Amino acid sequence: TRFHATSAQRVDYKFSIEHYAGYVEYTTDTWLEKNKDQLPAAAAELLASSDFSLIPKIRKFVRTEDRAGRGTIATKSVGAQFSEQLKTLRSRIDTTVPHYIRCLKPNDDLVADYFEPKNIVEQLRCGGVLEAVRVSRAGYPTRYAHDVFLARYYILGDRWDKSPISPIFNNGGNDRVMELKRLISKIAYDLWESDHQHMLAVLEQERRRSTMGSPARYTSRNYRSTKQMSGPRGPEFSLVVESSVMTPEEKQMKAKRRRKKSSTAGKTLTGDGHNIARPDSEEDFLALDFSSRCAVAGLQLGRNKVFLRREAFDRIEAMRSDKFFHSASQIQKIIRGKICRTYFLTMKGAAIMIQSVMRMKLSTFRIDEIKHRMVMDIAAQSIQSAWRAHSAKAV
Repeated sequence: TRFHATSAQRVDYKFSIEHYAGYVEYTTDTWLEKNKDQLPAAAAELLASSDFSLIPKIRKFVRTEDRAGRGTIATKSVGAQFSEQLKTLRSRIDTTVPHYIRCLKPNDDLVADYFEPKNIVEQLRCGGVLEAVRVSRAGYPTRYAHDVFLARYYILGDRWDKSPISPIFNNGGNDRVMELKRLISKIAYDLWESDHQHMLAVLEQERRRSTMGSPARYTSRNYRSTKQMSGPRGPEFSLVVESSVMTPEEKQMKAKRRRKKSSTAGKTLTGDGHNIARPDSEEDFLALDFSSRCAVAGLQLGRNKVFLRREAFDRIEAMRSDKFFHSASQIQKIIRGKICRTYFLTMKGAAIMIQSVMRMKLSTFRIDEIKHRMVMDIAAQSIQSAWRAHSAKAV
């Protein structure tokens, strides 16, 4: 319980209530007078005009606020006073440009570069920051203007759509709302398809697990292999013991799990005026209207902004990162292919140049060798002819 009252507090007519910022102590002195509120004048008039027989009996116990009349002082209820003060505060904030700075004490020793996580968390909790974050995450914490949403997530649109969705390539016009709806519809379909595929994979895994663990699906092959194992080296096996007969407690547990699974499978999405069942097929999803598709995906299209839930925002950002990663990979693939082809052609030209020079040198060496052999042959022939002429003259 969040209500606490120690013995010392009871003596002083005090008690404590645990809020998100910690324990707050209250006193019971003039408790009723401080918290006694008055009924608004409009509600009192509504009760006075009622024909219900019980209303006249309790009317004298109802305190109502007085209308501002001539010569009278008007009294307002606590709710009316709070509403008026809140309007005054809002008008004052709208006329200024406030900047909120939250200062946190990193440690109690006043030492630099040292943070105590527990101390910081307590300050955030007492300052209401964690509660504000929790409340913000419970609704639609992320909000984008239409142009900003298109400029940030146009890459998630249909790749076969050749119309310029991004504001960088489009100067605006009457088709902006249609382009935004088309983009949100595509994102909502991608989110539903991802959830649907994941759900089918989980159901298939559960079906396989239940099939593998079910003793009723026991084939003859498994029975023969188990029967061969029975004996001195294997445990005794009996189909009677491993039958599908269940006790009443087991039947109740199985029926409870079946009801839970059916309730999970037929999960409905409630909130923001929508009460729709999650579509189980692509035809069911496409049969929904635009608002229902947005509710399924966790988005809402406003007049000037697009509202995103935390889960939807995280998944859309992940889809955007994956799309950028894939696009960057494609660009890198093309650029690296171009660089490798240029390098290959350069190396090929260099190899051809080196081969041509080496072949020219080898051909030159071969020609010089042939010339040298020809000169030697001519010299040998000249010597032989001279010697033979000299030998013939001598004879």
